[in-house]
Amino acid sequence: MLNTSVAAGLLLCFTLANAPFAGAQSSATLYSQNDGSWNAVNLWNTAPDGSGSFVQTPDDPSVSVVVQTGHDITLPVSGYSVYDLTIQAGATLRVGAGSLRYLQVYGNQALIHGAIGGGTDGLGLDFNGPATTLTGSGSVQLSRLRKNCSDAASAEVTDLIVACNVALSWSSSASLLCDGNFTNSTPCSFNLTLNGGYTITAAGDVSIDGINGLSNNTWQEGTFTIHGTLDVADDLFVNTQNPAGADIIYHIGSGGKIVVRSQMLGNGGAGGGAMANLIIENNGVLELRGGGSACSNISASRNAFTFDPGAVVWYNNSAAQTIEPLLPYDVLRAGGGGLKSLAGETTVAGQLWLDGSSIQLNDYNLQLGSATLTGANTSNYLKTNSIGALWRDVGSTSTIFPVGAGSYNPATLENIGAADGFGVRVFDGVFSDGESGYDITAGVVNRSWAIHEATPFDSEIKLTLQWQSSHERPGFNRNACYVSSYESSGWTAGTAGTASGANPYTRARTGLTQFYVFAVGSGTALPVEWLFFNANQEGETVVLKWRTASESNNDYFAVERGSEDVQFQKIGRVPGRGDQTTPQDYEFTDVNPLNGVQYYRLRQTDFDGSYNYSPIVALPFDSVEPLVAYPSPANSLVTLEMPAIPEYDANWQLCDANGAVVLSGTWPAGQSWLELDVGLLLPGVYFFGIWVGRVFVQKVVVVE
Repeated sequence: MLNTSVAAGLLLCFTLANAPFAGAQSSATLYSQNDGSWNAVNLWNTAPDGSGSFVQTPDDPSVSVVVQTGHDITLPVSGYSVYDLTIQAGATLRVGAGSLRYLQVYGNQALIHGAIGGGTDGLGLDFNGPATTLTGSGSVQLSRLRKNCSDAASAEVTDLIVACNVALSWSSSASLLCDGNFTNSTPCSFNLTLNGGYTITAAGDVSIDGINGLSNNTWQEGTFTIHGTLDVADDLFVNTQNPAGADIIYHIGSGGKIVVRSQMLGNGGAGGGAMANLIIENNGVLELRGGGSACSNISASRNAFTFDPGAVVWYNNSAAQTIEPLLPYDVLRAGGGGLKSLAGETTVAGQLWLDGSSIQLNDYNLQLGSATLTGANTSNYLKTNSIGALWRDVGSTSTIFPVGAGSYNPATLENIGAADGFGVRVFDGVFSDGESGYDITAGVVNRSWAIHEATPFDSEIKLTLQWQSSHERPGFNRNACYVSSYESSGWTAGTAGTASGANPYTRARTGLTQFYVFAVGSGTALPVEWLFFNANQEGETVVLKWRTASESNNDYFAVERGSEDVQFQKIGRVPGRGDQTTPQDYEFTDVNPLNGVQYYRLRQTDFDGSYNYSPIVALPFDSVEPLVAYPSPANSLVTLEMPAIPEYDANWQLCDANGAVVLSGTWPAGQSWLELDVGLLLPGVYFFGIWVGRVFVQKVVVVE
């Protein structure tokens, strides 16, 4: 309450009520006359030149205050109230210490041409009237900026326009917020608009609903509309515990930006029923600079996101960042140099912008549809480190899939059939069974491309694959290479020819209508393709038999044997047959088998010395066979028994003499027998194979 003092022989008395503020106009204006504390005697006068009446300690929401040029005023305690506040050029209003003290403004304007607060000063401003503009050409360095709903004179709704640069230094909790309203009986709204061209930097958090949006048990709502830049050093709380209907909104206008340097915290787990909203207009930017999980507690049911076409979400940190899957991205920008990682299925509607960073897909798909993709290169691409793929729409225009695992190995698709969506991922290595089996170590580019189509058989694709010379394995012939596709029966080579380009190299294949796993090979076919390999006891010997579907540069097979106690050792050698495109049969007899369970494998070696291994087969010599089939021959049902009961479900296949799979299924864990219906099969010899742990077990099945 205003105190009175005697000046010029007059006693001036103000009758000032501290009743709730009702939006009245300023009843008087007081002017500083010199430096001093806010409550000093003979500091404030009703006339600029001091010819009026002196008033001590202004504290009334209907009285305006002007700090005149050259004056330095300090605030000794919190809670003083004014209508309008003006600080002229060359004047200063501050606390003069680090302790937090507030001045409450209720009028139309806080005009700062001088300086208010300071870098370490504790002065904060409460804006509690119905409509105020914070503006001026001076320095605004506050500890906190807020609406204080607990003040009895505070308006129910406050609209604050900020038309100047503001620095907020309070970092212990929120430095920009709507606070108070401890009765929780009526709404308390704080609507802040930051005009374009201006910046608010907040050293702490920003929260519309209290200190942190949660556990406030208060009813504080409002909208923060950002046309300039709101730079938040800590967390942005997009959450609330308000009752249903009392929503909070962050609205980034066109050209506006919110920078979050820690986390954007969502409304997951919040009490109440209100929604926490985030709206981004065209050319508005949400820049997430926090390392690790840049977002947390985002809720599909309690957060609402409206991102207009052209709205940008920018992950921008030199450290690794996790991309929030629940945001409806239109423009997703990955920058700063740190690796970005998907944490769930993610969709981008407008543009994916790789601006200095790669995105690792993990187990999740990145759906682009018809969105554009810019900025991909050998350093910045989509890393397909697991089963996640990049999905894009492919029509008649060449569409690049800038993917890679250990390196950048893009695929380009061009469609002369019906436009469709395609998913592409790359993994290192080329394997005998497409995505499994043994590693092919020679004559190939050491990469495989797994490609899937959204609607099978709708398209006809020209596929172009890219690699570097460092990705080529020994024996690869760049002048006679081709794109090979793996189907259920094995690898099928395309037309051989010379690779295009020079580091990177490319090779294309046209007329593709089915999509599996693709690789780049050379020679007449990919190196040795195994159809089967088995071991059987015959008297005092073990007979090994195997068949290859095709061979390239095959010099010889080294036969290796091991046991539980003995590592694999070479026990024989069988010459290979060079280049073959038809199935080839081989046999080797082990005349001195070990006692007990023993393991066999083949090391297939090319003429240039490169090699790869066959599957491993096991045989308990002089004991019960590992796999028994009866009756043999059979005409309807075959029962298979296995003493080594599998601990886990095991996949099995039954192949004909040409290696084609005719039956397949799963042998359940813990079960010692399996029954097959072979009544529809043609008479002949079939090979039953199953992986038990890391061991491949085979058995001949004869059907009559």
